Amino acid sequence: MSAVKHLLWRSNGAVETYSQKVARLMAGNEVFHYPLDEPSGTIMTNAFGTGDGTYSGAAAQAGTSPTGGFSRWFDGINDFGDPVVAGAWATAFSAAEGTLSAWGKVHDTGVWTDGTLRHLLRVQNGAAIDLLSFQKRNTNNDLRTQYSSLSLGNAETISTVSTTGWFHLATVWTDSGNYVRHLIDGVQVGSDIDRAAAWGAAPNGTKNVIGAFENTGTQSWHGWLWGMACMNRAASDAEVAKLATI
Repeated sequence: MSAVKHLLWRSNGAVETYSQKVARLMAGNEVFHYPLDEPSGTIMTNAFGTGDGTYSGAAAQAGTSPTGGFSRWFDGINDFGDPVVAGAWATAFSAAEGTLSAWGKVHDTGVWTDGTLRHLLRVQNGAAIDLLSFQKRNTNNDLRTQYSSLSLGNAETISTVSTTGWFHLATVWTDSGNYVRHLIDGVQVGSDIDRAAAWGAAPNGTKNVIGAFENTGTQSWHGWLWGMACMNRAASDAEVAKLATI
């Protein structure tokens, strides 16, 4: 496998990894970046330095990421990554302005029709409705991207997806711009939604989790995950397109 597969070429001729690109685009607005590319172990490294997490299951697999490197495989039973939310990134998070970015891939085409809720990524405070979520619904081929707040309710899109390749999800929210925008593979899905109100508290509790509904492993993702990142600034469409490009 050529090492070039792990590098990205910028227009000025410089070479950077995907993680370096995330760091450049989110510089000064970092919340978290879990590349999920460790070759082994149970430490889920936060590349932004705002708090490492831990894996429960979620085996490292070589040659599986969108760039040909390591990603983490979730078994669809009880695997998850716990970001240990009570850290610096919970303080850095903003419900008023932000961008959430993630890569996912299903184990096989049957996952889309298995009738089971499965989560890629979830950020939530103690309130039941203050949350961000990327999830496969229990309706065939439904993929849900969601921003929600207690006072104004849901801002979500539901898309029909059947790919067995890697796909990129992003949600952008902005109080100043007054919208929530969902994108798949760098392309907006649905219309802008009036931004939900600010959350009642910073993210906290057991439902801040990668690859499951909560940190017991319920509704576990079945397939691979990689490149989970968040910043406290609304990305432009051009920036999301870069995040969605390898």
